[in-house]
Amino acid sequence: MSNNGPALTPPPAAPSWLPKLAKDEWKRLAQLLHENGVLQEDTKQLFASYCLSVSAMREAEAILSREGIVVDGAVNAAFRALNLAQKEFRILSGELGLLPGRRPKQERRDDDDDALGL
Repeated sequence: MSNNGPALTPPPAAPSWLPKLAKDEWKRLAQLLHENGVLQEDTKQLFASYCLSVSAMREAEAILSREGIVVDGAVNAAFRALNLAQKEFRILSGELGLLPGRRPKQERRDDDDDALGL
């Protein structure tokens, strides 16, 4: 990476329309992804979608904690929403290089899970 690379500039700001939980995820990973050259203006929407999937998972999990998986004899809609958000999360995590198996070999470390908090 050159001296004028992404690590010397702040990461792009989170879109104002992101809900709070998604903004929290943005704040948690934006600098790391920017330093690795992943988060730039042209990938901002992809990362925003990732953050939205994290937000949706957390919201669905909160609903399931309160209501349970089965409500009035039917599967809670939050359970379906959680499954969809998890699928989107896995896809976007791979696109952003957040999964250890999807990173270039020289970037992988033994403690990858700890570094990303996943």
